[in-house]
Amino acid sequence: MIAYLDSSVMLANLFDERKEMVHLDVYGQIFSSRLLQTECFRVLIRRFIEKKLDEETYARMKAMLAKAISGINLIQIDESILKISETPLPVGLATLDSIHLSSAIRLKEQVKTDDVFFITYDEKLGKAAKVMGFGVLGI
Repeated sequence: MIAYLDSSVMLANLFDERKEMVHLDVYGQIFSSRLLQTECFRVLIRRFIEKKLDEETYARMKAMLAKAISGINLIQIDESILKISETPLPVGLATLDSIHLSSAIRLKEQVKTDDVFFITYDEKLGKAAKVMGFGVLGI
């Protein structure tokens, strides 16, 4: 099985924001946009700057995040993904969510299977992924 992971799930796992976590180890291959790495590290940095994390916690969480991301196949954002993101989709999405969905669409085209699941805690993004033919987990 192949899964596309949205940043909302990685951040929730990192900050323990949900009681029921999606267990990522059940998927054979996990993919995400390279955007996931930037989004997650930016949230971590912002919380540190806002003094919501002390230095020790920040360093520990940064290492945890790096380790978690190392187990994910990151899809580089290229012209083909941006082109998909620039076309009208049946559901209105913010720019970064559109790039995540476009990355998943591109992945599905490349692996040539419909057995790609989209994992997100973002309800609007999950609905958009369903409309685009993905099995959605997490919401």
